[in-house]
Amino acid sequence: MNPKVEELLELVDRIADLEGRIRAEDENQLPPRQTMQLIRARAILELTSALDQRGKPLYPNEKPREAALIVSLARNAEYQDALKEVQQSKRRGEELIVEQMCLQNRRAVLMLALGDQPPRP
Repeated sequence: MNPKVEELLELVDRIADLEGRIRAEDENQLPPRQTMQLIRARAILELTSALDQRGKPLYPNEKPREAALIVSLARNAEYQDALKEVQQSKRRGEELIVEQMCLQNRRAVLMLALGDQPPRP
């Protein structure tokens, strides 16, 4: 078999493998994202229902509420762990996408060398 054809077939397999790994990284982000959403929702409920000594809202305006929410989430270890998990998974996914794009470019070059037109994205 032509070495370029063999390389092309190998690239197709590697690209398919990367697509699966990219999907897996996306799916890995779902549980920690859900955790973050739940923690954020609870913090918002606490902040909006917080009252001062006179029974008035502790955070009557949007800006102080948002600031208090940011501080609350920054202090929440579970939220921070979930955030780190999402960020790490996102970085891994981005690295896989770059690798996939390089392989797709190589595949296109090989197809041109073999006389085929590459698929359009």
